[in-house]
Amino acid sequence: MEQSNELRSDRLRLVEQYCFVAEALRIAEAQKHALQDEIKHIRADERERIAQDLHDHAGQEMALVLVELRRMRDAARGPARSRLDELAVHVSEVGRKIHHAVVGGRPRIVEELGLSRAIEITAVWFTTDGRLDLSFKKKGTEPASLSVALESNLYRVAQEALTNALKHALGAQKIDIVLDFNCSSVSLTIADDGIGLSTETQPQGEFGSSGIGLRGMQQRMNSIGGTLQIGPRFGKGTIVTAVAPLKPEPQQGAPP
Repeated sequence: MEQSNELRSDRLRLVEQYCFVAEALRIAEAQKHALQDEIKHIRADERERIAQDLHDHAGQEMALVLVELRRMRDAARGPARSRLDELAVHVSEVGRKIHHAVVGGRPRIVEELGLSRAIEITAVWFTTDGRLDLSFKKKGTEPASLSVALESNLYRVAQEALTNALKHALGAQKIDIVLDFNCSSVSLTIADDGIGLSTETQPQGEFGSSGIGLRGMQQRMNSIGGTLQIGPRFGKGTIVTAVAPLKPEPQQGAPP
């Protein structure tokens, strides 16, 4: 009888010890996750600080340099004018390379800063050479959590649209960007006031005869159940409109 009671007591002690260890492991696991989250937030805050510094300081200083270079170019004649124009292009390209190396060349900028902030910062860097004025507006409330595919593909579409605007929007002076969130979808419009699309460059059908860039944009939107339209802007210029549901049903793979 005494042995039975001792065995029962031993089992109870073992159960208590097991429960104690299990609780300690649970607390340790929770603390580990909390620490990981804290480290992630610290890294995100640091990257956002760097991006903000680039935007507020380096970008503005380079824009001032470009304005002065273009002022000197306009007043110059002969070889000096051509050389100053080359320097302006070089400074602009350096700015874009800095952005690409730090935050712009990887979708992680969206993970770190959020979709709207990432697009806004990227647009600032695309227009930092002073050739184009930028207007960025966010409408509605950006959800706290968006799918990785939606954020990544919509950001890449914005990058491609901005690249096309810089390359092909002849005579443009301004780019207007609107990112609009509603209860079921998000829309992105990027419009310039250039000469607009010619019949040769205007997309046809399902972008079958358009360039690789435009086909890539279409594929990206298809992959998240969205739509892409590129056409003439009312009055003057070109407008790109990308619309995606907040809970997309993938249709086909997107390019990396």
